Amino acid sequence: MVSDGPTLQSVTLSENGIVAGLSANKVVIDMSTVSPQESAKVNDAVEAKECKFLRGPVTGSTVLAQNATLGILASGDKATYEKVLPFFEAMGKNQFYVGGAEEARVLKLSLNVMIGVTSQMMAEAVVLAEKAGLDVTQVCEVMAGSAAGSPLVGYKKALVASGDYKPAFSVKLMMKDFDLAFAAAKQYGVSMPVTAVTRQFFAAAAASGRADKDFSVLTQVLEDQCGYKRP
Repeated sequence: MVSDGPTLQSVTLSENGIVAGLSANKVVIDMSTVSPQESAKVNDAVEAKECKFLRGPVTGSTVLAQNATLGILASGDKATYEKVLPFFEAMGKNQFYVGGAEEARVLKLSLNVMIGVTSQMMAEAVVLAEKAGLDVTQVCEVMAGSAAGSPLVGYKKALVASGDYKPAFSVKLMMKDFDLAFAAAKQYGVSMPVTAVTRQFFAAAAASGRADKDFSVLTQVLEDQCGYKRP
């Protein structure tokens, strides 16, 4: 599991990379969030060595990883998936086999779009409540327990309430995933207007020195834009 497509290409396809060292009938599993095109290139190289390649991107970040409760989205050869499933089960609580090729890559990008857009939605709701005089900690608790709550809101409520955006998943990584999602949307002819607006707010976060903060820092970005300072 690496941070982006160029890194995946380097560790797999370089002169001293994984593919160079493969012997027949091995299995390579990549759990990164990368584009379908980057993934397919690695798959072709692995299969040329008479081996199998599984895509296994995850849902959830550091806390779930530490607790071995990640969700794992897998695609590739079904028989190979079933063979390695015990390894996935050691890492994740929820297992999803979604197809024989690059389906897991597209689904992971789709999920990260939802996560990023939710962070902007939460930011707008929190700042509205703050500027009306409500206590931010209570606001976040209410949101997490409401019909609009979600596991994501529950994970991020402490960061937003404290204003301490120690990264579980950074702004710069979310920007990377949004850009990959836009490329996939172009490939499949999908309009993503809300995603595009949210991407601009991530760009504002990065431009204001917050690229390495957790992506939920969008609340702080909006506070600044609205001239709001927490008491």
